[in-house]
Amino acid sequence: MPRDLVLSADIGTTNLKFGIYDFQGRQLSFVTTGNPFSGRTRGTQSAGVLYDALLEGIRLLTARSGLADRVAVVGIDGQMGGIVGVDRTWETVIPFDPPINGNYKPFLKNALQRHGELVVGETGSIPINGCKILSWLNEDPDSFEEVCKILTIAGYAVGRLVGLEAHKALIDRTSTYLFGLGNGTAWSGKLCSLLGVPLELLPAIGDPLGVAGYLGEEAAARTGLKTGLPVTNGIGDTAASILGAGVVHEGDAVDIAGTCSVFGMCTSEDAADSEYRALLRMESPVPGLRYLVGIGFGGEVHHWFMKEICRAEEGTEIIERLAEEAESLPPGSEGLLFFPFLGGTFTPPDDRLRGTWLGLDWHHSLRHLYRSVLESIAYEYSHYMSIYRSLTGARECPRVTVTGSGRKNELLNRIKTDVLGSEYCLLRREDQENLGTALVAAAAVGGVADLPTAVTSCLEVERRVRPDRGKTEAYEPIVDRYLRYKRVHMDRLYAEYEC
Repeated sequence: MPRDLVLSADIGTTNLKFGIYDFQGRQLSFVTTGNPFSGRTRGTQSAGVLYDALLEGIRLLTARSGLADRVAVVGIDGQMGGIVGVDRTWETVIPFDPPINGNYKPFLKNALQRHGELVVGETGSIPINGCKILSWLNEDPDSFEEVCKILTIAGYAVGRLVGLEAHKALIDRTSTYLFGLGNGTAWSGKLCSLLGVPLELLPAIGDPLGVAGYLGEEAAARTGLKTGLPVTNGIGDTAASILGAGVVHEGDAVDIAGTCSVFGMCTSEDAADSEYRALLRMESPVPGLRYLVGIGFGGEVHHWFMKEICRAEEGTEIIERLAEEAESLPPGSEGLLFFPFLGGTFTPPDDRLRGTWLGLDWHHSLRHLYRSVLESIAYEYSHYMSIYRSLTGARECPRVTVTGSGRKNELLNRIKTDVLGSEYCLLRREDQENLGTALVAAAAVGGVADLPTAVTSCLEVERRVRPDRGKTEAYEPIVDRYLRYKRVHMDRLYAEYEC
């Protein structure tokens, strides 16, 4: 029996997803299981429990599909934020510390105040994971003395699957961007020294298309796979998702409309947003390409509005009725602006900015409030796009591919396309992380010769949402006003904090 298939596993925040694919990207079997820590803790999580969940999900997939004997390679992706510390025997010393745990924030604030220009200039990013290392180093020095290497959750899982020795630990270049300690190809000794991060604790940086090792006997026995299968280096889930959405050419854009609202744009430029620090530079699995990514909390804000303002659960009739009523309103919600910073901003990282409505009047109703919330997400995207254009010289992003659960919100899609003036494309398939990881793994063993061609050839647009040019023009001064008031709002708050 030929070995001509890929097993792809995604260690996500809410779910773990597993798929078997052929080298052309066709999905042959798929299984989703819950993350054992989803929604239960904002603190640390057991990396061992997550690893066990990974093995169990693979076992379910191989048992249901009956395709284990045809698997030629295993690809893993996982959360890009968060760290795991292992000792010399690969035992966990620091549990998985996810980005939702805010222990890094005081260290990040200090790092950006003292060395922000250098960090952004050299890395194009912010050192969230780097500052998590500092948090453990300062707050639990006894445990830290046992650490041999600091890893991502995907890097930890890959190491256990193949039995890596700790001093040979790897991180692929797509996963370096939230460390903020290097440029994607090498760690910066200067930055590590200035921030106080021990350089020797960082793993070697590998290529996404590289093979970390070969599946060990224990992992094979627990998953139903054959021993000796190549396992790739373990890429970042967002990088895998953007690739799987077909964002592989200059000017391509993606909207990952989930709990976090991630807007990413593709470029070959080595650009860094040093002025606003709103766009983070992420390496693409495709050599020579990068993604400039802005991150907000659009999905979380939508959930808050429905739960706390509407007293309704997601998916109830009130949402459909509210969307119908809000759709009849003109651009700008009749003078109402919403600022969606309920927990500060993620890019740039700042807890001081807070959410509010501006322009609230007697004639405004629930439908105005709702539409203004959706418009605020689009206004932030418009800001990201304007920064992208100034950094890269791009004239426009003619198309945006939308993925994630938010893709089902018809009104939100229409507002976004009108604000941006870009066509929104909804894909038929919704397995972007696993598809991207599968094609990278296939390329690692020679099954895919050209990643951009491979991914675009297996995607089909289900529906297109085209902008109303009249509404796009109407939104332009509203977006300008939103950004101007946001700047005033920020300056006023910052002045109060300084006092």
